[in-house]
Parts: sequence; structure tokens; C-alpha cells
Amino acid sequence: MKTTDRQGDTWEYLVLYKASRKKCEVTRNAFKQGPYDLVLHVNGKSYKCDVKADTSRYTTVEGQKTYSQNGNLCDLPKDVFMICVNPITEEISWHKKRVPTGLETFWE
Repeated sequence: MKTTDRQGDTWEYLVLYKASRKKCEVTRNAFKQGPYDLVLHVNGKSYKCDVKADTSRYTTVEGQKTYSQNGNLCDLPKDVFMICVNPITEEISWHKKRVPTGLETFWE
């Protein structure tokens, strides 16, 4: 039996929910293929976005894992923005190296 990882779907739904609370339209890619997961429609503009969970980098002295943004932007087309989700705090942010102009504080 083929198993599928549902974590990616979980983070996408979290982003969909939180974005919809910010008075914008959100559409989801109908298929799993392609360079983006969803499109945010904000103030008359559309932004293709790929959702990624932050990755565990190391464990602190206190035994707590720390998470940082997924660094792999090189595979994304230039018109796709990465949305990062911290899997512990569920905090959402734009990838710090590619933020849509005018939406710098969108996830705050």
C-alpha cells in the first residue's frame, strides 16, 4: 500500500486558513505537481506561493530543537514566493530572501 506524507497538506491548510482571515482570496493548486501550492490574491495582485515547513537544524543544550527557514529557493521560479511554517509554533512567514513588495508584514 502506498503511503503519503500529509504534513505538507496540513501546513498548506494552515496557511489557507490564516491567509483567509486577512481578508484576501486564496486559491489552491488542484494538483500536487507544479512549482506552487496556492495563489494569494491581495489588493488586486496575485502571488504564486510554495508552502514549506521550517527544518530542524540542531538541538540546544536544553534539549530543544530549533527550526530555521528552508533554504532551498534555487528550485523555485522567480515569480513564486516561499511561505515558511514553523512546525512547533505554527508561525507563518515569507522566506526572508524573497518577500513580495508591499506584503512584508502580511503574516504579522
